[in-house]
Amino acid sequence: AARIPVHSSKNDGRVYREVRYLAGIAHLARSGLLQLYSSAELNAEQFRQPLGRFRGYGYGDFNVFEDVKIESIDGFHLDIFCPEDTQLRRVASCTDPLFQSLLKTLGPKSSLDAYHVFTAEKFGLYAFLHIDFPLAEKMRQNLNRAPVQSLKTKVLLPSEFAQLIRLLPVDTNLLTL
Repeated sequence: AARIPVHSSKNDGRVYREVRYLAGIAHLARSGLLQLYSSAELNAEQFRQPLGRFRGYGYGDFNVFEDVKIESIDGFHLDIFCPEDTQLRRVASCTDPLFQSLLKTLGPKSSLDAYHVFTAEKFGLYAFLHIDFPLAEKMRQNLNRAPVQSLKTKVLLPSEFAQLIRLLPVDTNLLTL
């Protein structure tokens, strides 16, 4: 889920350019034309964040994913004590060769990114959507090398996904009218 910030229509920031595609993606999911999934580890990361980052802080907040059902493909982890350390230890214990190869390619500081991509690939998802520019750059740099080149799951920014399906951006200031 994502909370849509309101930006000037003249904004040319990189994050804003990506955010403009989220309303269209949410609409496709709401219409049943697209199925969105999360994972146990994505949910565990979300659990550690301030609630308002994903749900909003008040009555006037607008979340384009509010009524979109996003199921977990592999259950849930509820990490109460030291949640980040617990999650990092759990992910580090994965011995799957694909995960280990992704970890080596992306680097040890990107273990959660490697695990998210691994999970999407393991469950046969079409794409792993994200707005993580360092991850996008690492994937681009390794596009023609193993294991990235062998992935069936595409690791995409919203704009890249939108380009594939010919989805147009929506300026977020229009969503507040």
